[in-house]
Amino acid sequence: MRKTKPLHSLSFKPLLLLVFLITTLTLTAQIYHPMLKPNKFWDVMAFNGSEMCGVSSGQQCFLQGDTVISGNQYQIIKSHPIISLVNPGPYCPPFAVDTSYSVITGFIREDSIAKKVFVYDISNNVDDLLYDFNLVVGDTLNSNYAGQGLLIIIDSIDTFVLLNNQVRKRFYYTDFFGFASYYVEELGLPRFHYPLVGGLSGGNFVTCVKENNIQLYNSQWAYSCPSLVGIEENNLQNAVKISPNPTRDNIVVAQLTNFVGGTIKIINLMGQVIFSQSIQNQQMSFNLSAYSKGIYLVKISSDKQQIIKKIMLE
Repeated sequence: MRKTKPLHSLSFKPLLLLVFLITTLTLTAQIYHPMLKPNKFWDVMAFNGSEMCGVSSGQQCFLQGDTVISGNQYQIIKSHPIISLVNPGPYCPPFAVDTSYSVITGFIREDSIAKKVFVYDISNNVDDLLYDFNLVVGDTLNSNYAGQGLLIIIDSIDTFVLLNNQVRKRFYYTDFFGFASYYVEELGLPRFHYPLVGGLSGGNFVTCVKENNIQLYNSQWAYSCPSLVGIEENNLQNAVKISPNPTRDNIVVAQLTNFVGGTIKIINLMGQVIFSQSIQNQQMSFNLSAYSKGIYLVKISSDKQQIIKKIMLE
């Protein structure tokens, strides 16, 4: 006769493992990932369909310092301008963040226990809700600032994978104009500190989020995550000389000491590289008579840095 093992001798390891996994996943799903952190940057572009390249301005936002307004403590939002390197000219790529100066663009605070983010509505002089990461499907985001007086109702909730492969909650909603949009825990998409409902002509949208110089989000849009320029980079930009400019055929690029071993490329305004050559000397000359008249960008780069200058062929 087959003997049956006593109940106490049966192995409960598979069951315990299952319980452990369920508990771990449940706790992970409940962990709140704060949005406002030091060394975090949001690139915000102002989209405008009437502009040549679809945008009219841009800024890289970050948090620096605190202030108290009407009894609430806020973190101060500052921003560096995102500039077009085609200057003078339309606001078109390539873009760069000018870190040589900054301005205050808003005030924001976070209640990590309630899982909410608030802003100071400067127009109405009130503290107002912007993001609520604790909502469930069917709930309304009760915020005059976020909806600009219009209801924002959560249609569905799923997950969003950051570029570092971490997962965050994503809250879908349909705005007044019938367009589906969403906001994401920790990232503050789509608009960081601007109202979530915008007009038909455009609005301010986050195109890149970085933390400790690690990209968490990139919209994959052509203008996303521009490079940085500051005082040092501007000095380097001014040091390199191109002459004559404008020109009909030949140009001389001088003072290339910091770029020897790198490359020099000539790019048209469609972003196409029409000429490329390695930099072998501190001064180099090129004949451009084979190219059509117009504005071109000269991209000079090494493994550590790059600058972009404009030339005109007559």
